[in-house]
Order: sequence, then C-alpha cells, then structure tokens
Amino acid sequence: MKYKKNERAKVIAMCKKGCSWKIRASPIQNESTFQIKSIKGVHVCGREYSNHHANARYLSKKYLDRFRDEPSSSIEGFVMTVRREIMVDISMRQAYRAKRLAREALQGDDIRQYNVIRDYAATLLIRNPGSHIVLQVTRLDENEVGIFERMYWSLSAMKNGFLAGCRRIIGLDGCFLKSPFGGQLLTAMGRDGNDNMFPIAMAVVEAERYDSWKWFLMELKIEVGAENGAPWTFISDRQKGLVSAIDDVFPESEHRYCLRHIYQNFKQKFKGKELKEYFWAAASAGNIRDFKIAMAELERADPKVGEAMNAAGWLNRIPAHLWSRSHFSSSCKSDILVNNLNESFNSYILPAREFTIISMFEWIRRKLMQRLNVKREGMQQYEGNLCPNIQERLERNKLNSRFCIAHYSRDAEYEVDCGTRVYVVDISRRTCTCGSWQLSGIPCSHSIAAIQRDKSEPEHYVDPCYSKEAYLSTYNYTIAAMPSEDYCDSKGAEKVNPPKIRKQPGRPKKVRRREADEVRGTTSTRKGLVVHCKKCFRPGHNSRTCKFPIHPKSKFYKVPAGASDAGNAGEDVVNAGNTSIGSVSQQGSVSQPCETSAAKPVFETRRPTDEPVEPVLDTRRPTDEPVEPVLDTTRTASAVEPILDTRRSTRVRKLVPTVASVLENLRAKKAKRVSRM
Repeated sequence: MKYKKNERAKVIAMCKKGCSWKIRASPIQNESTFQIKSIKGVHVCGREYSNHHANARYLSKKYLDRFRDEPSSSIEGFVMTVRREIMVDISMRQAYRAKRLAREALQGDDIRQYNVIRDYAATLLIRNPGSHIVLQVTRLDENEVGIFERMYWSLSAMKNGFLAGCRRIIGLDGCFLKSPFGGQLLTAMGRDGNDNMFPIAMAVVEAERYDSWKWFLMELKIEVGAENGAPWTFISDRQKGLVSAIDDVFPESEHRYCLRHIYQNFKQKFKGKELKEYFWAAASAGNIRDFKIAMAELERADPKVGEAMNAAGWLNRIPAHLWSRSHFSSSCKSDILVNNLNESFNSYILPAREFTIISMFEWIRRKLMQRLNVKREGMQQYEGNLCPNIQERLERNKLNSRFCIAHYSRDAEYEVDCGTRVYVVDISRRTCTCGSWQLSGIPCSHSIAAIQRDKSEPEHYVDPCYSKEAYLSTYNYTIAAMPSEDYCDSKGAEKVNPPKIRKQPGRPKKVRRREADEVRGTTSTRKGLVVHCKKCFRPGHNSRTCKFPIHPKSKFYKVPAGASDAGNAGEDVVNAGNTSIGSVSQQGSVSQPCETSAAKPVFETRRPTDEPVEPVLDTRRPTDEPVEPVLDTTRTASAVEPILDTRRSTRVRKLVPTVASVLENLRAKKAKRVSRM
C-alpha cells in the first residue's frame, strides 16, 4: 500500500498496485490510538513480502523478549521467525542490526556502562557492606577524564564464606572476555566442604601478564590476609607472569601446577600409553618411596640415548613439590592435581563473557546470589554429618578396605596387609605410610581397615572441614539484591571512559583454542561412533581435514626418497634401468616415488611381479568408446607422478590382459542383451 495522507490527525492509505482498496483512520481524542473510520473496496492483490516499515529498530522492539530469553539464538532462525509471524522478508544484515539494538536495550550501551561504573561500584558497596571493589584508571592529564584499566570485584559474602568454612587452597585462572572492548577476567576460586567451587574474587584486566597478576594478588592479599594462621596453597596452570607474582606476593605459600597442562606439554615430546601411565603414577604417588619407583619405571621405559633428553629427565627439570603428591604439604587438606574448578567456573559464566562490564558483573552476582541460597537450603535438608561427595568417597574406600587385614601393634598403631604391601597406620596421629590420609584428611582403605579393627567408625576420623557444619558456615552469608539504575543510591560520580579497543586482525574468535590432539568436533558415523582419520588414525576428523603426520601403516603413507624397502614383507621394488621408481605392496598401496630424471608412471597390481603391469580400467558402464584412465596429479617434492586411480578396482576379479580384449568382451555382452530383447 501507499499513503495518500499521513498526518498527525489523519491517515489515508490505498493499494499501491491500483485496485479499489482504500482505508482511512484518525486518532481517538486524548489517546495515542488510531481508529479505523472506513474501509472501501476489497484488497485482491497478492501479498508483498518486502516492507520498509519493518526496519531493524521496529524488529528489536517487537522481539525484545525473544532476545532476552534466547540471547544466543541464531540469525537464520530469527529471519525465519520474522517471515513466519509477520510475513516480511528481512536480510541477514537487517537481522544483525535488530539483534544488536535489542542487546544494547537489554544491557545498556557499551560505552555508557563504563561512564557510570563508579556509580555502580558505590551502589554495590552500599548494598553489600564489607565488599572490596577497586577501580583503577589511567589519566594522561589531571583535567582529562580517566580511562578504564582494571577493576577488582569481590563481595563480602564471598570473602566471609571462604574464610569461614573453605580449605586453605586457592585456584587461580584467567579467561578471555568476548565483549567489544575485550580484556581478560582473572578469578580466584576456593573449594567448599563438598569439593565444589566457591568463587572468592575476580578482576577485569587489560591482559594476562606479571603486573596484572601481581595487582590482583595484592588486592586478594588484603582480603584473605598473608597467612592468617597458616600459609596458603595456590594451584594454577603456569600462566604468563603468575609464577613470579605468587613468589613475590605470597613468598611463604605453597604453589602447585595443574598437572593437565604439564601433561599436554609432556605428551608432545614423549608419546605412548606406557609413558602416560608412569607419568600419572609419579604424580599420584602419596609418598617418596612410590614416587621414586614410578620415576625409575619411567626411566626404564624411556632410557636416555646420547645427549637427547628422555621423559624422566624432562620431568626432573620441574621441581617435584610443584606437581607430585608425594611432596605436597598436608596443611590445606587437599590432594588435587588439576585446576578443574576454575575451568568449570569459566564454563559456568560463559554466557556473561560476551556482555559489557556492568552487565557481566550483574549476571555473575545474580547467579552467585541464587547459588548461595540453593546450596544452603539443600544442605539444611541433608541428614548426614559429612558432605555427600565426601561420604561417597569414604564409602568407596570402605569397599576397598575389605581386601586389607589389620594387625594390632601397640597403642593406636596397626600393621595392615594389603596385597603384596604392608602399611603402618597410626590412628591417633591420623597417618598412613601411603600418605593419602595426611594429604586429603579422608581415611584411606588401609586406615579404614585399622579403624574398623579398633571397633570405631571411619566417619569420626574425617577432617572437620568436610562436615555439614563447616559447609553451612560457608554458605551462611547472603548477597543483597541490586536495584536498577533509576533507583541507585549513588549518582553523579566522575565518569570513566572505556578502554581502548585492541582490535586483532581477522574475525573475533568465540571458540576456545584446542590442543593439537584434542577432539575438535562430534563428527561421527551413522552408528554414532566417532570417526578416525585414515591418514593419522586419530579420532575426531577425517583425512580431508587432517593436519597430522601420516601414520606408517596408513594407505596414504609414502616411503621417503632414498629409503630401502627391501626388508618389508610382501613388497617388491620396481626398477626402471638402475633408478628406483617406487614400491608396490600386496595390499595395493603405492609408496612415494624416489627422485628421478624421467618420470615413470607407477601402476597398482594385485600380484607383485617383475613383468610389465597393465592398467586396470573401470568397467562399470559398458561403452564402445575407449576408456580414459583417471590420473592423480598429486604434487611431490621432486616431480608430479601420474598415478592411475584404481579405487574401484576391488570389483575386478582378475587383471585385464589388453584393452582390445576388454572392448571385445563389452561388444559381446551388448550383442547378447540385444538378442534377448
């Protein structure tokens, strides 16, 4: 339709194609609603799916609730929704603009959030007394507005809950932010009595380096104290500058390395299942004796040859107290080897990492506010005295204790036979020669056998940090609700400009960078099995996208130039003069041709022979015309060797002697079919 009159007091529209349809409307008095006064004619023209009134601003307002409920919905799905509901075709660019406008309406303008971040911090401190919020800005001139650089964020409930019931171990990690201004989020994570994550503090910094980690740890030290009765234990994945920052800020504390990241570097140099087992055995050993045995086995499995470094030598370069349980301190009552809780938290807040700073912190605050209440109410209904995960672990140790026999020695000391080993357990000191009880505070299977021999309950010997009382002390604090900006208690603080955008080349990446041998997708067969590459035999990809070295047993493997194949069973070398052209195996795989001045075609055969080999033709479609062989022009380092494509030759039972005989057989078959008709 088109507008004949479009005014504040009257609207008249008619058909754009010239039919008799016409409509007139005018506003109701003292209202903003238009009322249709008359409709003339019948609109019989076909529907048009283009409407310039359905612009991005209109779509963002109409589908605001949809974007609120499904922030990660696809653009293609939104285009189909608009087509189905309002019968309008929109472009992908128009859909992107509508989604961006809706996001800005829901989260607020990106730049504006940095302008009012001081007001947000002041309101947060008023609503949650005792919280620790630090905002660091840079100024080029005293009269200029400050530029945002860093922000430390920790609520009082998080700090007080950690100090009240969590163990003295803190996990440190960082993750990328996906907002337009980028940056990184540093987190400090504790472990509650049920071995679940308990966030302590987090900070938005410009990059992950020594000075940003040191600044973060200095603020964390103000909250939790330097030692507060005993040194702290930190676990991290050896991020940039973090090791030096911990040594400078917490010199008396223990530092552990995440073993998963150490193994990622280890397996790149030393491959094999046997080395992997000895590596984890050395890391999991609870005492010095078992650690030395595992390292000796690792040395035997990978002996040192010449000046090359072997697996044991590579591990010995890392001090054992940073990665092996046998050298850990027992003060924090934790025997963990990996920093998995920080990784879980990064995944937990994954939707918020795309938001701007205030929206991100508010999303996390609301999640933590609900989490504290849910955890507290759930544990109040729990009837046991130990936390559920700890009780389950204790029950597994009870089952394993059935194979151990305890013999009383003296006082509270027992001698426990368990298989081929004998352990000494002291119930009064809560120690076992395996070292597990001292590290974790949970009785091992050997100590449970001694405790039951003493006619006591193993639950009484679990460390108090795993009790229901300690868990409730952790979640006894609450996070206050926050009003919207219109109802903030503090307004008018000095504005802050957003940080400078460090735009990287290419499209911004939203997916985590995976390791070289990590499964990169869910590519599977019809039966639901993960595919394996036919080149490298690794799972998760196919030969078309393979980037790994070709396995020697793969059919794609080609023998390097100058290599001798005389020792390979079932392979003969085809010689042209005195120049080695290639090798032909019984399975039909053609090896890499050696360098030669004259390129000779290498043909596939089923039976190795020194006689000239005739090419095998594809006879699936009978024809009177000559069949041209399909050449593979794969480039090699020396020259391009034309290789006949014989992928379908498995259907041929025997070699065809000559081309003429093949054509003669085809003519005979064709004549036979004609005679039958």
